[in-house]
Amino acid sequence: MEKLHAVLLDAASIQSYVFGSNKLKENIGASFIVEEIYRSILTKAIKEALSPSISLSNELLEKWKELPHEFRLIKKPDEKVEIGYIGGGNALIFFTDKSEAINFVKKWTQDLLIDAPGLSTCVAFGEFEVNEDKNDFKNFAEDKKSLFEKLVINKNAYHRETVIPRHGITAICKRSGLSMECEYGDEENKLEYISSVANGKLAKVPDANKRLQDAFEELLKDKFLFPFKLDDLGQKIGDSHIAIVHIDGNNIGKKFAECQKIEELRKLSCYIKNRVKKSMEHIIKKLVKLAGDDENRAFEEIFELKTDKKSGKKFLPIRPIVYGGDDVTFVCDGRLGVFLAEKFMKVFHWDKSSESSFELSSCSGISIIKTKYPFYRGYQLAESLCKKAKREAKEDLSNEGINASWLDFHIAYGGFSGSLEMIRDKHYKIVRNNKNASLLLRPYRISPHNIWQREERNFDPIKNGMKHFMSTWPTSKVHELLRFLSLDDETEETFIKGMRNRGHKLPDSKNSLWEHKDNREVYTQYFDMIELMEFYPEILLQCSLTNVETL
Repeated sequence: MEKLHAVLLDAASIQSYVFGSNKLKENIGASFIVEEIYRSILTKAIKEALSPSISLSNELLEKWKELPHEFRLIKKPDEKVEIGYIGGGNALIFFTDKSEAINFVKKWTQDLLIDAPGLSTCVAFGEFEVNEDKNDFKNFAEDKKSLFEKLVINKNAYHRETVIPRHGITAICKRSGLSMECEYGDEENKLEYISSVANGKLAKVPDANKRLQDAFEELLKDKFLFPFKLDDLGQKIGDSHIAIVHIDGNNIGKKFAECQKIEELRKLSCYIKNRVKKSMEHIIKKLVKLAGDDENRAFEEIFELKTDKKSGKKFLPIRPIVYGGDDVTFVCDGRLGVFLAEKFMKVFHWDKSSESSFELSSCSGISIIKTKYPFYRGYQLAESLCKKAKREAKEDLSNEGINASWLDFHIAYGGFSGSLEMIRDKHYKIVRNNKNASLLLRPYRISPHNIWQREERNFDPIKNGMKHFMSTWPTSKVHELLRFLSLDDETEETFIKGMRNRGHKLPDSKNSLWEHKDNREVYTQYFDMIELMEFYPEILLQCSLTNVETL
């Protein structure tokens, strides 16, 4: 055997597929479907593509994880197929027979039209030369690079339609904007006609709920459920904000591209998946501990934990939506968003027990919006915030050579329009004493490193400042402080001096609300600090100030 035939799979526009609806149930079902394209749908297509006489092990999807150093197909070509790796949004599969590789792609894409309507995919074919004497590939890195280049070309080519097009004679589904094709109705929704895309997502919700519940069953301690509705995330009456948290690993695609051997690819994929799992387990465990402490009722005084009528279990105020790969999205009560994002990112970044050479970091965007606000727009805002945080991470990497994690957030008290940059330029940039002034300093660095050139961008001073205000200043005076940010130096100084005489100093004993970048521009941390206080309860602030070693 001189070569193996490789198939590289990629799902296009996953985020718009998963979050293209304002209904949480559809987001949940869509996320489940995306997971299944590289699980049950993949396995089914492989079995259909091979000759009926070929025995295919049920452990096909697990072998490469358990034995990453062992590539069996070179030694045992009669097995016909082997998973190279699955991760980073891709799946790499090797076949000994080219016709079976082509047949697999036909079967897989046909099955997707039925099981995942509306999801677009992309495929690239390639050949990898093998060295049977060494049980390895001759030029794995070069062959892999060529295969990914083909994938990029195919991605930019024409994508076939995967849904029935809209016509003037068809009614439009209000959920998806596509043609109505299916009947749908359940205990909560009266009978209606919807598109096959929406119907396919909704049909998978029970399976998605069961898989999520089973995955964290031990942590939930038979007391809690993950909510099915946005209204069950712990909001109290009159406080209807939710947080959409989007977290994405830094330079993950580059790390995959740098892998020189199949073993490195497999280990990296498994390591990332394990870090995401550990991080998600950590924040769920933290919430269960806070919500389940019967002796300390402070958490339930802040969050209204609703009870499921069927099971009698309480809803935990978080719902993971996407958490299988290096990008993670979950929704929670608005007052939990920044707290949980920071906890997740620190565990993902910091692994004291690992001997792995992979150093991971991530960036997050947290959009805190009204519960009834369009979910998709809230997600888009979270994604934009994450991209802004990533720009700061790249600057750290290029200037200081350190792989840092960054966090950005935005609190929307009503509707919002325009891009993130437009919103911030319009509402958070002012002229003060003839100088350009920025009310925001965010995003902030949250990595567990201690020495930085840009110390003012660390998140810990913001948390310490919030703690200082909560414990030493009257709430009314804290809000009054915001008003002085748009006034002149003399008026500000008079207010701060008066508060100091009453025993209310600024954090770190500063005498001014502003810092100078240069002679023409100033910035402040106090707007970030005071605005976030409303969405960062003191009980969580105490937990967040815990050292990373005791997370």
